[in-house]
Amino acid sequence: MWISYWLVKLRLALISVVLVLLVGVVVWFTWPRPTHVLVAVSWQGDILRVEPGGASAPSMKSASGLIGLNCLAAAPGGRKAYSIRKAADASWLIEIDPKSLKVSTQLKLSQPLEVRGLAAARDGTLYAVATDESLSNSQALFKINAKTGACDRIGSLGIDGVQGLAFAPDGRLFGYGIGYGQPGTRDATIGVGLVEINPKSASVRDISERPAFVMQTIAFRPDGQLIGLTHNQDTGGFPRAALVAIDSDTESMTLIGDTAGYFDLRGLDYVVAR
Repeated sequence: MWISYWLVKLRLALISVVLVLLVGVVVWFTWPRPTHVLVAVSWQGDILRVEPGGASAPSMKSASGLIGLNCLAAAPGGRKAYSIRKAADASWLIEIDPKSLKVSTQLKLSQPLEVRGLAAARDGTLYAVATDESLSNSQALFKINAKTGACDRIGSLGIDGVQGLAFAPDGRLFGYGIGYGQPGTRDATIGVGLVEINPKSASVRDISERPAFVMQTIAFRPDGQLIGLTHNQDTGGFPRAALVAIDSDTESMTLIGDTAGYFDLRGLDYVVAR
């Protein structure tokens, strides 16, 4: 009888384990997955969703009223996004709600940086490329605390014209040095194209010898594909304001689609819409 009692207990325990596993499997396959969408900001202050397929109007658009939105970076997890604008003698960190595309907060930075590219590391630290006031024909890499607005200069890049920043899924930091409207032009400081930047030292590694053109910004898709957004001039043979897929190892590019006529988007990144 004693053995029968424990056999019953064992059977009940096994049934409980199986039921828990089955519930876990059902939850895993039915739980809503995060929906990533591509969001962009324009110099005129528009915040909008960009349809990666191109040739269609944005599904959502919000006018922030803030002129000079010059970059965009999604926070880790994609639940919020940041932009930076310079107004008069101050720079402001703008926090954007990905669901409503509305500005939620504005935080004054400790330095009036002229930011051209912004990216968020895995720990939430923001990295920015801005004009280097201490060295001509160069930009500097800065670290920004998103909670306090404190800015710390890491070092000079030694190159100019970097328009966008983006962290790859493996933690590498990339930027794109534009050609300033000079097709096929590159020298020691201008038009270097895609580069890898050391976030600790600001040292730069050129990815290839391909001549640069005017790329407004870059971002990584959730699947790890690097994309770029062309400008409305010197587009390297691509349509104006087009999305292109970029090979981060070779810098080769292929067309994804246009952005339905939005010619002055300054930053874009993938965020979670739900």
